[in-house]
Amino acid sequence: MEIIKKWFKGKEKKSIVNLAVTFFIGILLIVMGKTLFQPNQSQKAVKTQEPTQNSSAIKELAYEESLEKRLEDAYGKVSGVGNVSVVVTIKSGKEISLAKDTSTDTSSTTEKEQSGGTREIKTSKNEYKTIILSGKDGYDQPLILKESEPQIEGVLIIAEGGEDVFVKQALIHSTEALLNVEPHKIQVLKMK
Repeated sequence: MEIIKKWFKGKEKKSIVNLAVTFFIGILLIVMGKTLFQPNQSQKAVKTQEPTQNSSAIKELAYEESLEKRLEDAYGKVSGVGNVSVVVTIKSGKEISLAKDTSTDTSSTTEKEQSGGTREIKTSKNEYKTIILSGKDGYDQPLILKESEPQIEGVLIIAEGGEDVFVKQALIHSTEALLNVEPHKIQVLKMK
């Protein structure tokens, strides 16, 4: 303590005040930096939820557009079709089947009745838990058994040769074969 008093005695009061103010500002910046520049828990939750809510709709739209482009490219090469535009609508999104761990607890109880007979009571309880795998990146993900592509609701084909009966029939049959869609859900129209 004596050393500190001797050091301050030799210095001007203005220098001491400047040193104290600088020290105080440094401490204040450290404290404020930790609170201002780190997101709180509610901000983190919003950031992780936003992409997942919109990602399935974005993926479905991308799937539709990709399918339409592929069909337009293929049908445009067919003789008599000419320029073509395809619209695909999806009934339901991609279906994912998750692996589940099933446990069954069964018990039976035998009771004697006053009339002399016996009665057996059986109870069964099933529990299902989704199997979760830990990834290398630190995120846990469910184990996926099967993924099914979105179910197609209908297809509209607008082609220059759409009025020709043979072209129309060829487009309907090929769409039915490629997409496994019933013929009544496929419409072929003439392009203007």
